[in-house]
Amino acid sequence: MSESAAQPQRAVVADKPRRKLLALKIVTLVVLVVVVLAVLPALIATVYTPRCENCHTDQVNAQKSGPHVRITCQACHAGTTGSRRLAFRETVMYGMKLKLVSLPSQASVPNESCANCHSNANFSTGSSKVVTSKGLRINHVACSKGQSCTSCHGGIGHQIKGQVPTTYNMDACVACHAQNQKDSSNCADCHADSYTSTAKQLGFSSATFSAVHGANWEKMHGAGDQSTCLSCHKQSDCARCHGALVPHDAYIITTHGKAAAAPDAKCNTCHKDQKFCDDCHGMPMPHPSNFLQTHAAVTKTVGETTCYNCHAKSDCDNCHNAHVHPGGAGL
Repeated sequence: MSESAAQPQRAVVADKPRRKLLALKIVTLVVLVVVVLAVLPALIATVYTPRCENCHTDQVNAQKSGPHVRITCQACHAGTTGSRRLAFRETVMYGMKLKLVSLPSQASVPNESCANCHSNANFSTGSSKVVTSKGLRINHVACSKGQSCTSCHGGIGHQIKGQVPTTYNMDACVACHAQNQKDSSNCADCHADSYTSTAKQLGFSSATFSAVHGANWEKMHGAGDQSTCLSCHKQSDCARCHGALVPHDAYIITTHGKAAAAPDAKCNTCHKDQKFCDDCHGMPMPHPSNFLQTHAAVTKTVGETTCYNCHAKSDCDNCHNAHVHPGGAGL
């Protein structure tokens, strides 16, 4: 190979390190720009404090008359970790101030922000003793485990006049007690005062609980969550009017047939409309006394698949296959 032919080959080889170096510089520059843009809000935060009241006027004014009047917005909403604070500043700067991009809201208050001041209420290290406040007794650590502070105390920061506060309520309590099989029949275990007095002190009343336990409870109590009734009431309290199956359990679909056919059935105390039964079964229910003799004609009308809503196919076969007379089974 001649010297003139080898020269271009050396030039190509020499260009490769230059290209790699150029690519490395470009990547480094891009990374540097990204880092600067990401860290910039934290740097600006040293000289710039967002004026939340410019947009959140009602919330800021409400906060000035509440228990957190001396607490800044950032103390609650910016969080305690570096990543959370950075995300908060990025949202304020790029999403709200400059309005360059749409970023996730940072309006939520992390539990760590609350624990900065309320250390004795920390979920993991707080006191295990029962706390009594505003007419209520609560094992705060046990009841708040896995919960957000704001799920019970959401209105404490800035409750705007006219809004229903996000706060703890009886419905949530009894739902948890029922799920964990806690006996709540003794009201005094949780209520230092009556429920009405407690609600008045707190300035709220659980709408559902008040409706089903109010003056019209006889007509309204069915509107509540029946799975929680036994947290406070004995089953015999319900059985006096409704019979043994109320409140309904998870197996009511498969067990209600025999109960509904019993002489002392009280289904119609709640289910007064025959349509309630018929819509599900696809035919008038319960079956009339002569249904065994007439069910062949009914089956032809509604179809066998309707029967299988309640009966297994083997229920039919066990009878029809064993009692086939000349001329067929009649179906």
